[in-house]
Amino acid sequence: MAVSHLRNTPITGKSYTTSLDATAVGVAHPLSPQQRRVYLAQSRDPASVAYHLPLVLPLPADVDAGRLAGAFRHVIARHDVLRTAFGTEAGRPAQRVLAGVTFELPEVAAPADAPVPVSPFDLAAPPLLRAELRRTPAGPELALELHHIVTDGLSLALLLREVDARYAGRDLPPVPAQYADYAAWVDGRESPGRDWWLARFADPPAPPRLPTDADRSAGDGPAPTAGSGVVEFTVDAARTAALRALARREGVTLFQLLLAVYATFLAATTGAATTGGATSGGADVTVGTPVAGRGAPGLDAAMGMFVNTVCLRHRVRPDAPFRALLDEVARDVVDAFAHQDFPFDSLVEAVLPVRDPHRHPLFDTLFAMQHDEVARVDFLGRPVELAIAPTGQAMFDLDMQVYERADSLRVHWAYHAGLFLPATVRAFADLYLELLDAVLADPGRPVGALTGARAAADPEATIDIVIDL
Repeated sequence: MAVSHLRNTPITGKSYTTSLDATAVGVAHPLSPQQRRVYLAQSRDPASVAYHLPLVLPLPADVDAGRLAGAFRHVIARHDVLRTAFGTEAGRPAQRVLAGVTFELPEVAAPADAPVPVSPFDLAAPPLLRAELRRTPAGPELALELHHIVTDGLSLALLLREVDARYAGRDLPPVPAQYADYAAWVDGRESPGRDWWLARFADPPAPPRLPTDADRSAGDGPAPTAGSGVVEFTVDAARTAALRALARREGVTLFQLLLAVYATFLAATTGAATTGGATSGGADVTVGTPVAGRGAPGLDAAMGMFVNTVCLRHRVRPDAPFRALLDEVARDVVDAFAHQDFPFDSLVEAVLPVRDPHRHPLFDTLFAMQHDEVARVDFLGRPVELAIAPTGQAMFDLDMQVYERADSLRVHWAYHAGLFLPATVRAFADLYLELLDAVLADPGRPVGALTGARAAADPEATIDIVIDL
């Protein structure tokens, strides 16, 4: 699961209890739907580190290790989720907040550019957070690792801001809401948006046909943890400025524009076409994207796993102008985000009762955009980037994370190393950049012309493209 800093439309009109009674410490609480998904996946493969969030942050040369450790301990004491143990109660996943936990910040010598030493967590033994202060030839740095069941991207930024404040000796306001309170509230209510999502996926999409370099594993057993690789590239300043200008002219966000180009990429590479369902003709494309999940009031200063995943579904018609696709994608995104509280797993259970254990349900690729104002925080006197380091394990066939900078975009494209060769994903990156350029040159051109595909007069015609490796 990707870490999301994606801003989403707030959801209003909800009641929310913002206090967790002190007597709740040590008592079993339900898991939120977001936590349950992570817990069950981790339980199926206890050795997996796919849900780990490792990162390395530079530190000032005169960093005080004792003060930094004390700052972490203070923040861990503030947020119950960082003192929470996970297990089962009466056969159901549950969590218990512990009164106290032990946190250490060892100092170690390390070479420059050393990766974070990722290793499995015991979910029953909090804190699900590890840190070490590394002394390297390039200067000190903080190697940090958390489990996704206790944090998401916004919570990670909150953690570092609060540690920074305590390190500087500043007081912090009381925490308005604790995560277990939120989880109990979610557990006791009917999730909104169910009817909208069930109508959207009444006719589930066929699995996409990505042009893989190896066959996907088959069988009835659970899929083994997949290795991953990463291809990185930059959308330069000139392209980025032109994309932002185009988004403004079309009345859409930069995220929606990049997503529409990504949908075009998927249609081109999969050659998908369907004729059933509420809409017909062209490629039936699904893409997963994370949403913040903090629509209820009182959660801005809460730590925990709030992020949900929504499955966006678009019809990409090769004979339609790209501008029409962009308008449709923008509307779809707004509608999906307005109904984002409905848990993704509940959608899967309702529309896909029989699942292939060797592929992700409903979508195989993820697209996320990490906005600069929340992907970077000030930490111990300097701005740092919250770029999650690779864990070496894949959760999706393709996972594109776009990091927004002041004048450019940096793209980390993770891939399932058992399915794709690095050269293939580099070719995908080249194709994506070519599509961006084609859209900038003429957003009114038919989608099929952008990809070099023939226009589809026949609704069953597929979109063909040749990728030269």
